[in-house]
Amino acid sequence: MDSSFGYVSDKNTSSVTFDPLSSLSVDRVKATSRLNSISNPSGIPILDPKTLNAENAKVTCASIVPSAKTQEDLQTVVTWTIRGVDDDLVKSGKAQFWDTKTNVAVDTVTGTLGDTANNGNGIFVFGNQEGRVVVEVHLGKDKDGEIIASYEAIVVSIKKVPFRVQLLYNGTDGAKTRTLEDAKAHIAVANIYLRQIGIELVPDSDADYQPKDNRTAPLPGKDNVGYFFNKDADAQILQKANFDKVVAATKYGHHPGVVQIVYIQSISDENTYGATTNHPDNMYSKTGVKDKFVRFEGQDPEELTMNVAEGKIDKDNPELWGFAIANLSGDPKEDVGTYGHTIAHELLHVLGLEHRSADADEDRMPVPDANKLRAQYRKNLIYKVGLYADIDAWQLIAARGSDLFKK
Repeated sequence: MDSSFGYVSDKNTSSVTFDPLSSLSVDRVKATSRLNSISNPSGIPILDPKTLNAENAKVTCASIVPSAKTQEDLQTVVTWTIRGVDDDLVKSGKAQFWDTKTNVAVDTVTGTLGDTANNGNGIFVFGNQEGRVVVEVHLGKDKDGEIIASYEAIVVSIKKVPFRVQLLYNGTDGAKTRTLEDAKAHIAVANIYLRQIGIELVPDSDADYQPKDNRTAPLPGKDNVGYFFNKDADAQILQKANFDKVVAATKYGHHPGVVQIVYIQSISDENTYGATTNHPDNMYSKTGVKDKFVRFEGQDPEELTMNVAEGKIDKDNPELWGFAIANLSGDPKEDVGTYGHTIAHELLHVLGLEHRSADADEDRMPVPDANKLRAQYRKNLIYKVGLYADIDAWQLIAARGSDLFKK
């Protein structure tokens, strides 16, 4: 049986399926949404089970959701198991379920597909040890019963990326986003997207550091560490900013080694939501990431490649990296999903990832319709166009190879 990021089933057993590509749309993601809102992530974070409460509020949900088609299917009893998988690139990992009936960590749980609350058509998972794992759904109450569906993921520790938000404007020119509340909402949404690969944006803890030139001031408000503004920014860098102007913008309030998230008015290509400039190197920049995973029903395992960009370093500011966010994302209050998506997209570029594309020459990846790789590209968070949610396993491995995490 093929497994890992996909499903193959005897049609006489059940209609259980997994969709590894999230259908979550940006207009449904809010700053108040749960951190685990995106189901079926490629990464399962390591969490301390002592922090988990009865409502699973602090559990990151692997939320593998089979889709039952009939009332008979809804009464199907299933047993969930989880085990490590050996891999040349990713070692075998360990993870457990959070049993919503008993509120304890377990290795096996049983439920019915129609029960959305208690271990039926979804399950909460948290990691214990980094590495590759496979979740399997068995028909019946026996953990050795027939496997009718499986889903593979990678257990990861949470990696934190320090950031500074810089809101730059001059009179009516510049960023539409001008309040602490709006900026924090955008970061909160970005972290929902990034949770899929165990990466979290955290504000720069050194609130007092400022460069000699292009200084910025803390945004007014409570809990404003990491959020700054300059209301007298150079108007020349705020509109239709090319690469050099975006670099100049990222120098405002720059703290070496901290990712700059700079809000301006527009980028030279006016159809562009964001633009990344300088970024650190990545251990996979010479080789890309190659591994075998299956993400679609009936797809044979394919060894695919995720291209990774070489570092782009400013010789005068070797730890200056970041990106600009344009007003194209929309209204700062109403379009928080789009702003958060843009931030997550650009951060993946800072970590070295190139676009997922249906162009085989760009990522050196085959794109025959038979294995649905075009669908994989087009639902990817860093597809060239469109606002999609998925970050796949190849990208998880690649992003976590960034030299930014060597510090």
